[in-house]
Amino acid sequence: LLNGEVHFSEPDAVGTIKIENNPGNLCAIQVTYYIADTTEKIYSSALIMPGQYIDADTLSKDMKKGTYTIDAVISIYDIDTLELKDSFHEDVEIVVEDKLFGIF
Repeated sequence: LLNGEVHFSEPDAVGTIKIENNPGNLCAIQVTYYIADTTEKIYSSALIMPGQYIDADTLSKDMKKGTYTIDAVISIYDIDTLELKDSFHEDVEIVVEDKLFGIF
């Protein structure tokens, strides 16, 4: 399960990543975000085992205020060997705001 719209209240703030590997899955996953226009990597999750999730996290790059189209690559790994088995892509939108002290 992947959040299709991720919000950050400030460029370096924790955002609503919300990635879940359902308990019934038989594989581990890792999610990596790339800016669609430039293919620059801006986020890579840790390996997420079945039943685990990431609720919020920071990006690996400070982003300017704006809305970005992201290519989210979901990599699927064998749970026993951690060998990469497959990957697929999903579009995600990231919204970076620039709220100082929550008053703007």
